[in-house]
Amino acid sequence: MNKGWISIHRKILKNPIVKMSKTYSRFEAWTWLLLRATYSDQKVVLGSDIYHLKSGEILTSQKKLCQEFNWGNSKLRTFLTLLEKDEMIVVKTNKKLTHLTILNYKDLQKNQITTKPQPNHNQIHSNKENKVNKDIYIRISEFKEQCSKLIDSKHQEYDNFINYYTEYNDGGKKFKKEFYKTFNIKMRWNTWIKRGFNSDTKKQNLNNKFPYDATGNSRLGKCESCKSTVFLDKWNPVLDSPCCSGSKVIGKQE
Repeated sequence: MNKGWISIHRKILKNPIVKMSKTYSRFEAWTWLLLRATYSDQKVVLGSDIYHLKSGEILTSQKKLCQEFNWGNSKLRTFLTLLEKDEMIVVKTNKKLTHLTILNYKDLQKNQITTKPQPNHNQIHSNKENKVNKDIYIRISEFKEQCSKLIDSKHQEYDNFINYYTEYNDGGKKFKKEFYKTFNIKMRWNTWIKRGFNSDTKKQNLNNKFPYDATGNSRLGKCESCKSTVFLDKWNPVLDSPCCSGSKVIGKQE
């Protein structure tokens, strides 16, 4: 009885006979997340911002989750941390929103089959990518746990600090903290607070001037002399033109 799986339709959330408890159990909370996650890629407009969500992602806030589950902030954080440690989700938060990604969501939703096909080359390659992503999620969770022990998690800049240093590239091989040869969490945190650094503001300014290319792996600029397109590093763009000596790279709209 513990093998295989069943499908559950989202409308079950509105069924008064089997509705969730007033205060959710962890099982009910996890089920709610599965049912609320997007099942296909889509755009979400919140205020003046547009968010591109992939299947298995949820855009919400910790306040809304606490209200839905009838939980306190501490209980919610503990629950989300446990899910991250078990490699079930990835959490990114800022002052306004909480972005949840359910790992292996497509595998949880795909149709059940009785025979297992032989993996082809593309499947083997995909499995290798999944392994890389799985490894990086473990390292990110370990980094977050270290931060929670060494710095003030209640500080208003805590989430910005965490989100900035856990951003990772599309290949999923490294996250930002790992690009530094040395990384002392307490020293980085003190510098962050001293300078009043806000990653959201800096990133927004960078995005406006040097937007991502179609792949999302590089930023786009142009040479101020010959006006040719220049591809820049995603996180630390070098603004010396590679094609015209002595020239700088400027924004695409300049």
